[in-house]
Amino acid sequence: MSTISIPKSYKSRVNKDYSLISVVHDYIKDLYSFINKYKNVWNWHVVDFFLNDCWYDNSIFPNEWQFLKDCSLEEILKMTSLHEVKDEWPESIKNYIKLTKEISLIRNPKLINLESHITQEEINKNILIGMNPKKVYEVKILASLIHNVAKSNNINNILDIGAGQAYLSSVLAYQHNLRVLGVDCNDIQICGASTRNEYIKRALAFDNSKKNKETECNENNKEEEANIESEKKIGKLYMCNRLVTENDTFASLIEEITKHEEIIDPNESWLTCGLHACGDLTPSMIKLFLKGTSSAFVGIGCCYNLLTEEDREDNEKGFPLSEFSNSCGFQLGPAAKMIACQVTPKWITQPNISETFKKHFYRAILQVIIYENKLLSENELSHIVIGRIRKQHMKSFKSYATEALKRLSVSEEKIRTIDFEAYLERYKKREGEIIAAWALRTLISNAIESLILTDRWLFFEEQSDILQESTKDLSIETHLFPLFDQITSPRNMVLIAIKKSNVKK
Repeated sequence: MSTISIPKSYKSRVNKDYSLISVVHDYIKDLYSFINKYKNVWNWHVVDFFLNDCWYDNSIFPNEWQFLKDCSLEEILKMTSLHEVKDEWPESIKNYIKLTKEISLIRNPKLINLESHITQEEINKNILIGMNPKKVYEVKILASLIHNVAKSNNINNILDIGAGQAYLSSVLAYQHNLRVLGVDCNDIQICGASTRNEYIKRALAFDNSKKNKETECNENNKEEEANIESEKKIGKLYMCNRLVTENDTFASLIEEITKHEEIIDPNESWLTCGLHACGDLTPSMIKLFLKGTSSAFVGIGCCYNLLTEEDREDNEKGFPLSEFSNSCGFQLGPAAKMIACQVTPKWITQPNISETFKKHFYRAILQVIIYENKLLSENELSHIVIGRIRKQHMKSFKSYATEALKRLSVSEEKIRTIDFEAYLERYKKREGEIIAAWALRTLISNAIESLILTDRWLFFEEQSDILQESTKDLSIETHLFPLFDQITSPRNMVLIAIKKSNVKK
């Protein structure tokens, strides 16, 4: 039976007369309605904040919300990360903050019974080579989940799309004894992954040879011998620099890579997976799973800002996917997709969060400078790309602005004529406005991400109905739930789909 971690207030509506799908339809409509209701609060550009006097535009921020500009940074962080409000605050803002939390998908894995999905175990340190602590945390848990899904469905073959350095692939192969094909379109990533893979194989072979020698010294210990033999049964990992199409199968890809040195039964089941597959890659993987012969899908997406919403020539837009969302005409736009990438729960734990606000503050002042000094044309003004400014240039506004203008090819002669300190003096008392506005804007991030993820879940459910009608004996079981701690790993929602036979044995 399919499951989804919708808020309790929605889950409680499911009964014999009102299906989960009907409730999810209501939930999606409510999400979109909520996001659209507060569109003015989030649909503005930080670069134009001072230029358009956004904080004092009542159509964006009501008068009764403007007290927030005088709140301390600690109060703002508690508001955004913990949804804490004060009794004396206006009901309108308390309601907005409350709803941003209550309408979003459940994001705390502690509220989900994960014991049935994952089994934590120690992983050989050689397999974890090159991973930072965050990646180790993610890979350990996701690999265990994939292993359990594979084991439960008699699957031994894994296709890891967007494999990168093959961190997930290597744990699946060498820890969980699966046959894994890691695919990535980036030559450099594949080269790095292959080098890393060779190191792991040598290190594991060395470890096993040491254990074999120890075993030979104790021939009477049959149990230890059996354990060593078990440990030697490691899986295989192949790397491939290639695009995967719906006509590919795991067997055909392996045969192509190994030049038919390893032949796999084409009827063997396989699972498609991806950890933080970027932008449209996750929707493409979903469609590949549905159209192809893969038996299961386990994926965690990211980079929602790169999702396409317009129909491309190949009809592979990234959002919305479901027929229901499409029929409702749901669209997000660039600002909403960018906001969906924000992680407000993490702000309160970040020691350098004030630097993030400082960058927004400086950038908004810079836009005023460019406009008032006519440093760029009107057309160029709305298409400025500065990129990441290094920490060394953030020590003062003058240093920041000088570096930014150089990147925009403004002459040094013009730069020398600008009184940067005067501009900073003009706006320095208004930094609180941009902190409050940015916080209010990004509070809606979880709601937007919830809409994107729920649409994907619903798409699977719709396709399950189509599959049942066409094949009669197949359906899709879909699950969406939080797998990681959101502060450690912000993109923490895993989507699982399994093709199930409806034929009773």
